[in-house]
Amino acid sequence: NLCNASPIGDLAPVLMALGASVELHSQTGKRLLPIEKFFIGYRQTALAKGEILAFIDTDLIFFTGNSRALLCTISHFK
Repeated sequence: NLCNASPIGDLAPVLMALGASVELHSQTGKRLLPIEKFFIGYRQTALAKGEILAFIDTDLIFFTGNSRALLCTISHFK
């Protein structure tokens, strides 16, 4: 739901409230965007051609000590 900017996605508002950032990767490099700048319109994201959403970063510290790993693991189950 994040990469197609679905307006019914449950995770986007939570990530915005947490102040998350997304890390976008392509063959030419990577870039980090605040989640608010990732969504640019109705069903539109800032993903450029050839980019993928690789990671979601938050400032949260989970019991694992690695918020990136936990969030990405959760996203693989959907």
